[in-house]
Amino acid sequence: MRAIYHRPWGRKPRGRLATLAVAALSSLALLAAPAGASTLIIEGAGDGHGVGMSQYGALGYAKHGWSYQQILAHYYTGTALGTTPATTTIKVLVGSKVVKLPIERYVRGVVSAEMPSSWPMAALEAQAIASRTYALTSDAGGSRFNVYSDTRSQMYLGVAAETAATNAAVAATAGQVVTYAGKPAATYSSRARAE
Repeated sequence: MRAIYHRPWGRKPRGRLATLAVAALSSLALLAAPAGASTLIIEGAGDGHGVGMSQYGALGYAKHGWSYQQILAHYYTGTALGTTPATTTIKVLVGSKVVKLPIERYVRGVVSAEMPSSWPMAALEAQAIASRTYALTSDAGGSRFNVYSDTRSQMYLGVAAETAATNAAVAATAGQVVTYAGKPAATYSSRARAE
């Protein structure tokens, strides 16, 4: 699978500095435009939607020795780690059928579809917790189902996609969720390419 939101081109500038840079480039382009020109075209590409956890960012931090706790705290500022009961179930729309799954089984089918299993354990663990939390906070189908099994929510490919490494990450973080003010937080992420 290919990345749909994220490209590993480095960090995207954010905030006031980014705004100033765009304004400066736009001004330079206008100064360089021929007299009487009425169209300004700026071309470029982004490296993610800028909301939530960058999976390539998680990879980079894990390679630099960060733990999954540090990765999650970086991307989801002001949050803490909490737990959800092992009996929690998730309703997944697979094709036209809603399938009710235990949360840990669901997360095992998500992590390897969302992130390459060869990545460091801390990145996989961060993904497991973010995926588990996302499933709890999503109501894509209202009362009918929680999540789609595709990129409208997060990729769920089931047992066939599971690997030893991703299952180990799910097991090591079993039941852990990202919380804000004591409740599961919205844990968006930009996708990497799965192997």
